[in-house]
Amino acid sequence: MRIRVGLAVLVGAGLLGWSPCADACQWFVDGDAEPGGDGTASSPFDSIAQALAAPPSPGDVVCLQEADEPYPGFMITGVDGTAQLPIELAAAPGHAPIIGDTVVVRDVSHWVLRGLTWDGREVGEGRALTVEAIGADVIGLEVRGCTIVHWPNHGVVVGPPQNGLAIRDVVVADNRIRDVTYAGIELDGVDDGEVVGNVVEQVRCGDNGYNSYAGIQLGYGAQRITVAHNTVRDQPECLELEGVHTQGIEVREGAADGEIHHNLIEDIRSISTPSGFAGGISLHDGASRWWVHHNVTRAIGLQGGGCSLCDAADHYAGNAGDDCDAPGCNADNRWEHNTVVDAATGIRLGKTLGTVVSSNVVVAHTTLVQAFRDDAEFTIDHQLYWQHGNPLLFKRNGDRASLEEWQGACECDAASQVADPRLDVGDGVTPMPDGPAIDAAPSLLPHHGAAPDLGALEAPVVRAATVEASDPSRVRLTVESRVAPPLEPLGGCEGLEVQVGGQVVVATGCTATLDEPAGEVTVMLSLLEPLWRDAEATLVHTGTLTDVARIGGRMGARVPGFVLALDTSGLPERMDEPVGNGLGEDEDGCHLVPAAEGPLGLLGLVGLLALGWHRRPKNR
Repeated sequence: MRIRVGLAVLVGAGLLGWSPCADACQWFVDGDAEPGGDGTASSPFDSIAQALAAPPSPGDVVCLQEADEPYPGFMITGVDGTAQLPIELAAAPGHAPIIGDTVVVRDVSHWVLRGLTWDGREVGEGRALTVEAIGADVIGLEVRGCTIVHWPNHGVVVGPPQNGLAIRDVVVADNRIRDVTYAGIELDGVDDGEVVGNVVEQVRCGDNGYNSYAGIQLGYGAQRITVAHNTVRDQPECLELEGVHTQGIEVREGAADGEIHHNLIEDIRSISTPSGFAGGISLHDGASRWWVHHNVTRAIGLQGGGCSLCDAADHYAGNAGDDCDAPGCNADNRWEHNTVVDAATGIRLGKTLGTVVSSNVVVAHTTLVQAFRDDAEFTIDHQLYWQHGNPLLFKRNGDRASLEEWQGACECDAASQVADPRLDVGDGVTPMPDGPAIDAAPSLLPHHGAAPDLGALEAPVVRAATVEASDPSRVRLTVESRVAPPLEPLGGCEGLEVQVGGQVVVATGCTATLDEPAGEVTVMLSLLEPLWRDAEATLVHTGTLTDVARIGGRMGARVPGFVLALDTSGLPERMDEPVGNGLGEDEDGCHLVPAAEGPLGLLGLVGLLALGWHRRPKNR
């Protein structure tokens, strides 16, 4: 039986594009080939085990082709690549090979797994991919562009190393993991790693003794891990088990000195049982020196309980009992410039020492901030709070408090404000240019305007729009660009147009250039016909331009729509007989050409696609 795992999903995710070119393949494997092949394109091996036994040399690429049956599980061991010449196991060009059982990478270094697909619909209980250091260190492992679906256990598990060995320099990037159990990606005891650009969906609980499940989990002792630009979403309730915790990103005891930024965590559903718990980003007791910034969480724990940003407040241990100078405390974590939307509880603080919470936007349904302990040490200020339909509520050791009572009890939050953050309705997270989040943060991060904005996204600032005096057929738009250039790709001049008297002027091209020292981008629109003196001309933006902050790999700050008047008073007079169709009329002057039908089409803004950098319009 040939299994097809939603090939459209693979193509849509770009996984087929991640395969090597045919010239890069030194070895070929085809599960449908006749036995006895020599691994060439014309006579491929009939099994992965045969290719691994060849064995491959440093720099070799072993290419898997599709087969009628899923490939069985296998183990990679006994042969190393080098840092300069890793060994790669990848999908062959144009192929989406399916692996139907567990793969183990053991005691080898400098390997890359790329573009492979695991389908677990006929699998027992094994993990999809396990990396082990039992007899030798594992260094320089990469898992890129792979897909894992319908798996009854973990997706990718790296570590923990055994026997005093090490696993380090691990990259798990650009993978798609859906409908797995316990954890999508787990790194235990790994030193120096990156978990970047992955999409993890529908991680389920299971009855095997685990009391938590998470999209991304950093296990005991993981050090210096960066978790960035990932999306974790749609984790269902666990109705059949008591006391189970579900989290988007979970950092466990002893994991330290890492960074979690520009991730999107959404729709993490809390458990209906009294001891159930849902978390967006959770640092367990004993996880210290983490910088958590520029993340967006949406719809966390709305069905019951939980928190979007949780520091030593995961309910596993330590919220009562031990002194907060004990090893189980979290020390020196920083939570800055995150946006929390639609949470049961926005922020929870437990056994903390030196925690800093600043410049976040928190929109919650039940509780904005909850602190469990009198002996916890934290600094919280310059926050923007808003609550849906309820009196403003904070909690200190279970006692409900107003903002004033909270400020007095914690001696904090004096510079925070309570106001509707006015997040853009288009994406629900970009602050509008006249909202209270603008220029309200004290940090020294790159910013637009007078100061950084509160929250995860800082919308671009449009500085000016002018008509070129030397060439009135060109309109210049100047945009402040310091935070997250360039623009997301656009088709044609989509989202930007010049109008005269409400009629669209046909554009023939757009270019964009970056002045990096000045932090500005100049966008130049070329028109089919020049503008003229005293024409009632405007530059219109419909709100499609987005920078590339890549929160969750895809979300950026939107430039809100605007209409800017163009000064035409110094332009030449209009010609008595226009040369062409400057306003998009046909030769008889009967109708206007819609902007999408203009000569620019999909190609005119190639410069804006590749070089384009845009930021928000903003009234100063």
